Amino acid sequence: NPDAFAPWVSRFFAEYALAHLDECDAADPAARLAHLAQRFDDIAAATPTRRKTLLREFLGFMRSQVVLRLQDRLTASTGSPEYFREDLTRWIEANGRALTESRPPRLRGWSEDLDADGCAEALAADAAAFAARLRAWPTAWAACAGHMDELVRL
Repeated sequence: NPDAFAPWVSRFFAEYALAHLDECDAADPAARLAHLAQRFDDIAAATPTRRKTLLREFLGFMRSQVVLRLQDRLTASTGSPEYFREDLTRWIEANGRALTESRPPRLRGWSEDLDADGCAEALAADAAAFAARLRAWPTAWAACAGHMDELVRL
């Protein structure tokens, strides 16, 4: 039986950033990155309960979207081989079960041994690290931009 869809943490970060785009009006890209870094610092500093909620909501949304897309594909696959339709059905069922079962809210790439609290801690660590990278990006970009001719020759 297939496992339910589990996106990478980078997908969580991308979806979270897209959901909060309208919260920053700064014209300066560095200021926008700093604002976004603060949002991820906020996740890192949230309570474990809040981080688990964020993960469960995200996984619920993503898996429900997967179920809808697979159901659409199943409906459109009337002329497909039976094994293909059976595979689609198994994927739909796996993701449907994941929506109702109480599983740790684990993202892809995290240890299979993590319980829900471990997932909350993994999210905190990943969010803090990502915030640090966002803050470093303008400096890295400026350093590279000053040496563009040399970098292009590499």
